[in-house]
Amino acid sequence: MKTKSIITIIGLFLTATFISCEKTEFDLPVADSSSYENTDHPKADSYQLIIDDLLAAGVPGASVTVRSPEGIWCNAGGKADLKNNIDLNAGHSLRAGSMSKTFAATTILILQDEGILSIDDKINKYIPHRITDKIENANDVTIRQLLNMTSGIRDYYGLKSMLEILNLSSVKKSAEENLKAIYDKPANFKPGEKNLYTNANYLLAALVIKYATGKTANEVVQEKLIDRFGLSNTYISTAQPANMSRSYIDIYDDGYMKDVTKIDNNAVGGEDMLDGGIISSPYDLSKFLELLMHGEILTENSLNQMKEFRGLTELVEDMEYIKGYGLALMKLETEHGTAIGHYGNVHGFTGLMFYFPEADITLSIIVNGHSYKMQEVLEREGIFNHLF
Repeated sequence: MKTKSIITIIGLFLTATFISCEKTEFDLPVADSSSYENTDHPKADSYQLIIDDLLAAGVPGASVTVRSPEGIWCNAGGKADLKNNIDLNAGHSLRAGSMSKTFAATTILILQDEGILSIDDKINKYIPHRITDKIENANDVTIRQLLNMTSGIRDYYGLKSMLEILNLSSVKKSAEENLKAIYDKPANFKPGEKNLYTNANYLLAALVIKYATGKTANEVVQEKLIDRFGLSNTYISTAQPANMSRSYIDIYDDGYMKDVTKIDNNAVGGEDMLDGGIISSPYDLSKFLELLMHGEILTENSLNQMKEFRGLTELVEDMEYIKGYGLALMKLETEHGTAIGHYGNVHGFTGLMFYFPEADITLSIIVNGHSYKMQEVLEREGIFNHLF
């Protein structure tokens, strides 16, 4: 979920200053789509309109997967690399942004199912006091309050950190390193008082995983979700896969795309960055969400806890149909019924994954560009009309 804050606006303008001379020094993103692409579906023509609408809004490339009772539809359009004229296909990987949070919450609930922790434990049962003593509220909040955004802990991502990212002085910081930005800073409110969407909650959640298991959070997500459920085009590592698309920002909404691949990789490429660091594809994201919603990953009790939705105290403009936030799950009420899932946004990538339980349909989209025009098309309720 993306808030049109003044910091975001400043960031877009500063991007023009700091990366105007950036060189592209990455391998060309070539990917095999044969294992993923499938356009043989009774509603193929309607689903293709999702890609068409996004391309018409100016996205460089769009990748989409729909899972329905009639089968899987998976396709992509546009470019993975504008400079080198490489088409985006369904085999390319892209950043999942905040959809990474759903992986983090699911992993914690798997650990709960395995008896390793309880989401009602205080986080300082696992995270050392050398960290929690420096973050206001961190000695009082529970794991659940991190996951449902009611901790009151302030966000680490502010103007200073944005400037460091844009001028390339912040490179692949880990979750633990990024949290130092909020050391000895005041909290937003008392734990449980209300809810506010802040990324720092999920950096702390990553540290809960790390210190509860004795492994990096990346390793645990890899083991418990990616490997276990065959998400073969999903990556959680400080290295980027060879099939990863480049990413772009249209700073002024004028159709000119600035390559921000290096910005993306530096900003969220560090260890245990579970607020937005996972790299995946709509094919894998839709598979993950469908398995989760079908009860094939968590126990019934843990899944029900994940779907305990609280009303939002701060809504994104024109997204009043978001009716609640659970444990890294959003609840939408649309003209086509309830939808459960999450949005994702990180610099030059924007996406979503939502499941419609009444129709048993899962939709996942990632585009490799960002502008307010693109965002509005992707996040408006009408994007779901092509499913029905």
